[in-house]
Amino acid sequence: MVEHKFTVGKEEKHRIRISHSATTGKVAILVEGQSIVIVSGRGLRPISHAIDAITISFNIGETEKHKVNIRISGAFWNHFEAYSDSEIVYRS
Repeated sequence: MVEHKFTVGKEEKHRIRISHSATTGKVAILVEGQSIVIVSGRGLRPISHAIDAITISFNIGETEKHKVNIRISGAFWNHFEAYSDSEIVYRS
């Protein structure tokens, strides 16, 4: 299990944690310890190569709102990019 952690926001900070299993492809996204989404992915690239990335979008914040997009790609879902309001905040 691999974990990625980063923070979004300037005044109202939100801790985002992504847990990823390379063997099952399962991805879980938590904000402030609360589960937002769990994606049951795949461990191997599909034969057709038609799907090699997914993007998960959600909004966070009460007084300081942010639109967060997380892009997960690669044969074993091993590449993560996170954007907050169209600015990159994390890349692995």
